[in-house]
Amino acid sequence: MLKASLPSSLALMLKIGSKECKVDLPLDRTIHLGRVDPNIDLAPNIDLAQDAPTDQGVARLHAAIFRTEYGVLVEDLGSFTGTYINSEKLDPFLPETLRDGDILQVGKVSIKVHFQESSVPSAV
Repeated sequence: MLKASLPSSLALMLKIGSKECKVDLPLDRTIHLGRVDPNIDLAPNIDLAQDAPTDQGVARLHAAIFRTEYGVLVEDLGSFTGTYINSEKLDPFLPETLRDGDILQVGKVSIKVHFQESSVPSAV
């Protein structure tokens, strides 16, 4: 695997339906996508509950996005309905490269992914 040439400070722009969400993605942080469950004390960084009621197939902790020296990766966390990149289903717990412009599907929720340089410096 080749090392990626991404800016040291990277922001992840996620377009979920008509909403956009900007997430700074430092090298040392994992972003969890899923839905909040008020019955348990567990919450993802990005709550898709408003965009994905339980009938949309989004698990409490559905997927993780993180950055390595090889690029930005996404990993399905063993969800029942799956995680997809550009309509290709990911194997659970096997990270795959996420690229600028990809369509990430979490359950039945589609998310357009864009990268941009962040104004917040990453921890190195």
